[in-house]
Amino acid sequence: MKKHLILFFLFVLNVHVFAQYQLGHRTITFNDPARSRDIPTEIYYPATTAGDNVPVANGTFPVIVVGHGFVMATPALYQYLWDSIATKGFIMAFPTNESSSVFPPPNHLNFGTDLAFLVDTLLGSNTVSSSFLFGKVTNKAALMGHSMGGKAAWIAAHITTKATTIFTIGAAISNPPIGTAVDVLGEYAKNITIPAVSMGAEFDCVAPPADNQKLLYDTCAASCKYYILIKGGGHCYFASQAGSGLTKCETGENSSCTANFTITRAQQNEYTLKFVIPWLNYQLKNNVADGVAFKTLATTSNLVTTVTNCTSNVGVNQYQSTNVIDVFPNPATESINLFVENGNRIDVNIFNLIGSKTYSNSFYSASNSTYTINSEFLNKGVYFIEINIDGNKLTKKLIIK
Repeated sequence: MKKHLILFFLFVLNVHVFAQYQLGHRTITFNDPARSRDIPTEIYYPATTAGDNVPVANGTFPVIVVGHGFVMATPALYQYLWDSIATKGFIMAFPTNESSSVFPPPNHLNFGTDLAFLVDTLLGSNTVSSSFLFGKVTNKAALMGHSMGGKAAWIAAHITTKATTIFTIGAAISNPPIGTAVDVLGEYAKNITIPAVSMGAEFDCVAPPADNQKLLYDTCAASCKYYILIKGGGHCYFASQAGSGLTKCETGENSSCTANFTITRAQQNEYTLKFVIPWLNYQLKNNVADGVAFKTLATTSNLVTTVTNCTSNVGVNQYQSTNVIDVFPNPATESINLFVENGNRIDVNIFNLIGSKTYSNSFYSASNSTYTINSEFLNKGVYFIEINIDGNKLTKKLIIK
């Protein structure tokens, strides 16, 4: 068992370092004409060289919009997120609205609407020739957020129809002493059906998990959802160390309770990334190996407590390809056959249950033909076979007996 876990974590490490880009940054103020509202936003993205206002790297990339916590509008407070995620091929946007701690108080509905607007606008920028993201954006987007920003992310997921997934950390759904009352459970979360992760920390007394992150998980209507609780962690540990807003967060946390954390901030940042990165790679980039890695880590790691209800089975893509008619026999013994309707280039990968690739090949197939894979080299057990035809993926569970 110990050897198995070591191999698994080496696999996870390998998944996370395979694509690394330079970090680009721009400050852009967007305007929502429907509300006559400016939305100042810091954008971090994969770039050709590191720096401000530099060109976007070659390729197309998914979008992630992140909501900040109460009095934590300084993006540097979440530096570990954009340092680790944007450089792996994601466009990350951090709006800085709703930052006041006094008057006017932060308006949670307005902030959620800001996040939704940014999802729609950044995805649409792929076809806007004047945008620096012209031709650089895929059709996938995620909503993220911490504390108040986590609550706003759930509101945004209800407003926009274009978000692919949501992953919040320490989301605070209860209303602070100041702020706009919004029933996020009754009005918004109950209607969210996209794949969702609600992550909390064991010793969070600002937004106690049982009354916040767990309730979001329980209320959410997604057919694939996870509640993940980081053992030994706290509310403000979901932020980086940089920035003055962190002091305000920790002052509030210390006044709420006596924090007896058993892990460090650096460890909580690291644990958060261990789950966020494979989830985003799977949900936004269709990377099956990362889907398997996430599912395995969530259900076997001693770093967290996990509750899940995922009928769509993370690790198995639900994309349907009309070009592949059948994969047979299944269970298989000596060979696996792929019946292909339309002739084209076919990419085939087979993964074992810990996400390691055991087979990879590409070929060109004639229409209405059968391609045979010798499966005698595979040990008995359960695998996932991934078939990619012109960007359309079909993944099926494969049993070798």
